[in-house]
Amino acid sequence: MADRNYVIKDGVQATDHVLMTIAGIAACEVEGVASLNGGLTHENVSRVSRNRISHAVRIMQNDDGSLTAQVIIVVKYGYTIVDVSMQVQDKVKASLENMTDLTVRDVDVKIMDVAVQE
Repeated sequence: MADRNYVIKDGVQATDHVLMTIAGIAACEVEGVASLNGGLTHENVSRVSRNRISHAVRIMQNDDGSLTAQVIIVVKYGYTIVDVSMQVQDKVKASLENMTDLTVRDVDVKIMDVAVQE
C-alpha cells in the first residue's frame, strides 16, 4: 500500500508514514505510556516499517482537510488511564501541528493493555 502524501506548506509534502512516526514518538514521550501497540517504544518507533507502525498509529484526513489521529497504547500499571490518555492527546496534537502546520481535529486514544513491571 502506497503512502498518502499531505501538502504541508508551499508545496512541501510529507507521507502518512512521516505523520504516523511523529504521532508515535510523541505518544511514547508521555509518562505512563509503556509502549505503543505491538511493543513499539520511543527507541524503535522511528525505525519500523509503515506496515508495523500502522498497527499502533493511524492518520486520517477529514473532509475539511484537518487530520484525525488514532493511537493505540499500553499504559504502565499504576498510572491513571484517563490522565495518560489526555496527555497523549495533547502531546500528539501539539507535535503534529507544530511540525507540519496541519490542523489536527481529533486524537483518539485506545488502550490496548496495561503493562505490569516486575
